[in-house]
This record gives sequence, C-alpha cells and structure tokens, in this order.
Amino acid sequence: MRISGAGCCLYDYLYGNIPFASPRFTRSLSRRPGDGGLTPGELVFGEHLSRYRGQPLAECLADLTGDASPDGINL
Repeated sequence: MRISGAGCCLYDYLYGNIPFASPRFTRSLSRRPGDGGLTPGELVFGEHLSRYRGQPLAECLADLTGDASPDGINL
C-alpha cells in the first residue's frame, strides 16, 4: 500500500468493548463543544484530549481502554 500526503495523518483506533456509561469514559466526555473532551461520533484530536484531561495521551488512552489493544485501526 502506498499513501502520499502532506501535513498530517489521522488514525482511528477502534475498540469494540468500551462501556460508554462507565466512569472511565464519562470523565472524558465533552462539557461544551470544542473543549477537547470526547463527543461520540465526532472527531477529537489526541492532543486536545490530552490537554482536556491534563495528562499525556498514552495515559488517557490506557485509562479509557483499560490498557487493551485496539480491535482495529483505520488510516
């Protein structure tokens, strides 16, 4: 596969077993549009989520996923 581009690259990490009602997920939910929190069905950049939660992105993802590996990745 050959991919050409300039500027940035986006990945979707797909997790099939994340309970949206769990405290682990709800503490990352957006409180107002554009604040960097998660909004299901919409794009949130990793650096914005990191800033919103006040911790490195790797820690945010480990907390959200229970340190599980993604079920799939989309480029």
